[in-house]
Amino acid sequence: MRTELFEQACAMYRAGEIQDAYALMVKCAQAGDPIACLLAQEWIASINPNPDVNWMKKLEDIAHSGVAEAQWELSQCYRFGNYVNASVNSANYWLEKSAEGGWPEANLHLSWYMASEQYGYELDIRESERRRELAINAGSAEAIYLKAIEIIDTDRESAIMMLRDSASKGFQPAVEVLKNFSH
Repeated sequence: MRTELFEQACAMYRAGEIQDAYALMVKCAQAGDPIACLLAQEWIASINPNPDVNWMKKLEDIAHSGVAEAQWELSQCYRFGNYVNASVNSANYWLEKSAEGGWPEANLHLSWYMASEQYGYELDIRESERRRELAINAGSAEAIYLKAIEIIDTDRESAIMMLRDSASKGFQPAVEVLKNFSH
């Protein structure tokens, strides 16, 4: 859940009020919102192609302070080379920190990478399953959805409950699957 100021900045940006939106987003970033850091980094480029401010540094500072969401976002920046040079080692480092901090999506992705031997992770099915359960228990809509799909043929009622939970969190694939069931 983002702050009202964050939402106001986004609305202004959508309305084309880029400079005013950026000014509000800066306040959110300065307050320690990791997503605000990313948006401020992106939006400054449309105002000033050679900005003297680097919001990725602020995001990294927040990540170093132990904020799991910031660690997750930084891992994704390093994974895909967004605003920083791509680095598998840095991406894995921040992913693991975020997962240790309990961030659901970090645990889900770590689970995938361990199960599929991606990004330098060795095959570890037991740890992969543990990470997936952590993601489910922490409320990851995608992890809940995937578990529901896995058990739909063996435990239909539980699967439908899980799909409803995932859909209530806004996960669109769960919404679509639920259209096939009438309960």
